[in-house]
Amino acid sequence: MSLRWRKNGHGDLLCAATSEPEKDDIYFDDDVQYLLSVELGVIVPDENEAENGQWYFVKTQYAINGKRNQSKQALKAQIMRLEFVR
Repeated sequence: MSLRWRKNGHGDLLCAATSEPEKDDIYFDDDVQYLLSVELGVIVPDENEAENGQWYFVKTQYAINGKRNQSKQALKAQIMRLEFVR
């Protein structure tokens, strides 16, 4: 599932299939979405994602390669290596 990271002051993460693109959206393709949600565990779908298309960044803890409580700097370094498509 592809996502749009909306630069609207709230940083909304939206399902790309059910949302219209807006200027300055950052597009996460399927591979990036999989990395962020499954491998890193830093984004999760809303419980009503099928209806509202909303995803969220995990705020309470950081996960890298399935290991919880890793440093914020290590997470940022791993994410910064990703290539984002605008």
